[in-house]
Amino acid sequence: MKQTGASCLRCGICCDLFGHTISATGRDLQRWRAAGREDLIAMAGEDGTLWIGPATGERLDHCPWVRRGEDLCAVCSIHELKPEICRGYPTELHKRRCVRGVEF
Repeated sequence: MKQTGASCLRCGICCDLFGHTISATGRDLQRWRAAGREDLIAMAGEDGTLWIGPATGERLDHCPWVRRGEDLCAVCSIHELKPEICRGYPTELHKRRCVRGVEF
């Protein structure tokens, strides 16, 4: 599927595949502090690793902020504050194509 200039299909596959393997940048942490989102900061490891369970100290096996609506579309419940890596996906590393093949 090639849809040049397309927008996100909101399938959530990228979140399912990669959401538990990402890290926060220093800018992410600054934005979260400025927004008073200690809950987000508490889920970041000292090296920026995301998403760490505050109760266990273990990395979660999924992104805790992805929600599925009745239409099964994925919604990021922290969209305005989501990590830079999520904002920039798909990157040049992914050849500007998401896992569904949509070209951005």
